[in-house]
Amino acid sequence: AWLGMWMANILVGGAALFMLWSKAREKDFGVSDRMLRCLDWFYGKATRIWATRGRRNTPRRKSPKASVSSGIIVHGIRGRRFPRILDRLVLAQFARIFPMALLGLVVMWLIGEYLERADDVYSAGASRWVILEYLAFQLPLILTMTIPIATILAVLIIFSLMSKYNEVVAVLAGGTSVFRLAAPVLVPVLLLTCIQYGISDYIVPYSNQRVAQIKVLLELTGGNPHFTPTQGHWVRGEGSYIFNYADYDPHQMRFQGLRVYHLDQEEWRLTHVDYARQARWENGHWLGTNNWRRDYIYDHQNKVSSPELLRLESTVLSIEEGPQYFDIERRLPEQMSANELRQHITNLETRGFDAGKYKVDLQQKFAFPTIVFVLAMVGIPLGFRMGRQGTLSGIALALALTMLFWLTFVFFRAIGAAEILPAILAAWAPHAIFIALAGYITAGLRT
Repeated sequence: AWLGMWMANILVGGAALFMLWSKAREKDFGVSDRMLRCLDWFYGKATRIWATRGRRNTPRRKSPKASVSSGIIVHGIRGRRFPRILDRLVLAQFARIFPMALLGLVVMWLIGEYLERADDVYSAGASRWVILEYLAFQLPLILTMTIPIATILAVLIIFSLMSKYNEVVAVLAGGTSVFRLAAPVLVPVLLLTCIQYGISDYIVPYSNQRVAQIKVLLELTGGNPHFTPTQGHWVRGEGSYIFNYADYDPHQMRFQGLRVYHLDQEEWRLTHVDYARQARWENGHWLGTNNWRRDYIYDHQNKVSSPELLRLESTVLSIEEGPQYFDIERRLPEQMSANELRQHITNLETRGFDAGKYKVDLQQKFAFPTIVFVLAMVGIPLGFRMGRQGTLSGIALALALTMLFWLTFVFFRAIGAAEILPAILAAWAPHAIFIALAGYITAGLRT
């Protein structure tokens, strides 16, 4: 209770201390400049030694270029160094605005998730650590959704403020184009694109599995009347039976809410059903706990007469399939990495099933991380064109563009799943549209 009362003060106070530190921190006293001077000296010394050795090995003749080369050496590293002061200014602003925007978006998203799931946790009688675990495993997905928004927000604010205070005019008057001014932003944008791919493909699939398991656990323990195990996953076994389960954990090799429907293939009827609240793989067998078994006895008219119900505390289930059989089968596309999804597509096609929808999901595994780069490309020219409209306009525009891109992304995904467009075109078409939009906005920009 006390944490909920003080959380707002802790967050606001922490943000205030961070801003106070960033405002009052010490400035650079020329250490980097002295290091660059030392590098210049070593660079000039090495160049002169190399030029002297070259003159010894070649016939002596005077050339007008010889006197020019020694003058060029003076510039050394400092004449070609990167970044310049202007580049450092843009990068410093991005490093200040982007974390604050990302932190604000993540905190708001986490609060929304908490309010949505708090009732389920408390009605299930679970501890407060369950909701913290749920939010922790939701965090990677939240990051992948908020990094593109924070990126375009930072880009819009940076260049709109520079336009507002006529810094862009000063840069243009100095002979530097807006393209050169925006070039430093590409460094963190490309880095964030790589980070986005790493989180999306290596962390989010596992965290989504854990989130799904926590949701199933809350539904099973909360006594939700609208939830039954038949809402789970259906898998056909290698024998004459069908599996239905609420959840499967591949790391612990454990089922929750498992039902096995045994069939008589000759008569095409149900013979018996095995149920286990939990089933764990031990010593080469599936050991179920809190089991019951229902046998269906048929009369001469092929009607069920008084099905018998047998309750057992624990028993070995008659299942031939091992854990590897369910490792890929039970997961949704967002719970698989790109390699696992590619393997799943191969398995489906080998069995003769249609995998068109999953091919679109596979292409979007690679297309989704590049949203960061695409939105930044749209945000750069828009930031220069916003002028004096202010920061709030930049925030509203960033949210609107992100929402528009997401709607386009989902629309083309549905078209690709319906096999109206090829998978690769359906996944990358939104990127092409928004890159074309960025080019159109840039065409009318004073560079």
